[in-house]
Amino acid sequence: MSKIISLIGVFFFSAFCSMSQDTTGTMIIQVSGALSDSGNVKIALSNNKKEYASPDMAFRAGIADIDQGSATLRLDSIPYGSYAIKVFHDKNNNGILDTKLMGVPTEAYGFSNNPKASFGPAKWDKARFEFEEDGQVINILLQ
Repeated sequence: MSKIISLIGVFFFSAFCSMSQDTTGTMIIQVSGALSDSGNVKIALSNNKKEYASPDMAFRAGIADIDQGSATLRLDSIPYGSYAIKVFHDKNNNGILDTKLMGVPTEAYGFSNNPKASFGPAKWDKARFEFEEDGQVINILLQ
């Protein structure tokens, strides 16, 4: 009988602990490979494919200053789950990814998981990652 009571106690304690666990955390996005410290890095965090495909939508967005070719952005209270990130080095600080006549970017850009992009941004499936722990660092290399 005491074993049953102990097991019931363990069950309720485990259930209470899992209910009290935080479901959000801090994501740290580190971008490297900027060829200069001019301008800044624009960062867009998306939590679904449609949002990621849009140039105007993001779950969270931010701007990070560049120091010695690298930039870091800390995003707090991000729910754990699936995400993808797009970034670009806005050298002239005009808020847009500058391109040549045929749409080829003239400013460096990158994506979570560092896939190579051709004819547009990397696909959601290539850039998607799981955010699952507080303080998780996402490293992105500009291309």
